[in-house]
Amino acid sequence: MLAPTSTEVFGVISNTLSISTTVNATNINVFFSNGTTQNFTLNRGVRLNVVTGAGNQGSGFAVRVVANNPISAVVQNDNDSNAGYGLFSYSLLDRLYLLPSVSQYLAVACPETATIEIIDKSNSVLQTQTCTSPGAGFPGKTYFGTGTNIISFPAGIRVRASKKFFMYFEYLTTDETSVLGPSHARPFTATIPVVTLGAEVGI
Repeated sequence: MLAPTSTEVFGVISNTLSISTTVNATNINVFFSNGTTQNFTLNRGVRLNVVTGAGNQGSGFAVRVVANNPISAVVQNDNDSNAGYGLFSYSLLDRLYLLPSVSQYLAVACPETATIEIIDKSNSVLQTQTCTSPGAGFPGKTYFGTGTNIISFPAGIRVRASKKFFMYFEYLTTDETSVLGPSHARPFTATIPVVTLGAEVGI
């Protein structure tokens, strides 16, 4: 899933993180979950590939990418498929995600240190982990499941946290998929609101 452009996005690197921009001489700073950074300058029409911290099956670093102009960032190929997903701005992150299908693993990037729980359909907590940021401005990373091609979690689980976080999961055992929380799946009305100003009132 692709997301709108933003000057700050979060995600987890797979084998390749690709970044693009529409503005020449865009300054890009990548903050990794191991506490390191990389800086780049990017022109429009050029694709920047970042491979630092890359990993198979959800094992890559979490990243926070910050730029002085809007960017788009995608991750591709976790070694057993050619699927990919987009990195999300902070406004698109959530504290709750619902997974309708079985899954092999879940990879999490947290802007702040957060406690994360996996809850099944009977409301039982299956696992709990702490996603820890290594420092201000750096994302934390945590992981649930396995790199082996087996089903780790049943359909219908909820993934809940004390703070907003980014998550992607391995649908079945082959295709990685990013996911939006329920607050971003709500229906929108096509009606355009109209604002009418009343008469000025003196004091």
